[in-house]
Amino acid sequence: MRSHFKKGSSNTCFNFANACARLLLLLSASLTLSIFSTAWAAETLPEEISVNAPVRMTTLKAEVNAAEDAMYDLFNTLNDDDRFDIYCMYAPMKGSRMQQRVCAPNYIRTAQEEEAQFALAFWGFAGAERGYAGTNAVEHYNNLLKEKMIEIYKNNPELQQAMNEVNTLKANYESVRKDRAGIE
Repeated sequence: MRSHFKKGSSNTCFNFANACARLLLLLSASLTLSIFSTAWAAETLPEEISVNAPVRMTTLKAEVNAAEDAMYDLFNTLNDDDRFDIYCMYAPMKGSRMQQRVCAPNYIRTAQEEEAQFALAFWGFAGAERGYAGTNAVEHYNNLLKEKMIEIYKNNPELQQAMNEVNTLKANYESVRKDRAGIE
């Protein structure tokens, strides 16, 4: 690269001063333009710009799940029988590797474990225990859970509010889903 400044040249100081003056002029022009554009923007642009982007379905579903978890946590705290505590987890759908959220009371999980043990014992697998209670026990517990939920719901406004919030969020999620899918 060729330099404008030559060693030993008498014009070196002059050339250097000239380059500095050009740089200073360029900076001042840039600063002036910046000041004018800022003043123009302040006069013509609104103070706040709102962007209304559609809410993602995953965000809506996460809100529903969080509200549901909070509601079940509250129910589990108010409930005095651990068999009726309700927990949510992700489990694979039948015939698929896709996961779905499943909320169930402890007695259902216990019944599923007993059913698996019964099936293993039926087929003769070692270590499997016999003694499966069957669906009658689950139906009995379903009725007891329903009674317990009604009793706790009636006596606890905080649980009522939590359930209403879950229902509102679920309705909103379904409404948005149907709207985006074009379903009436």
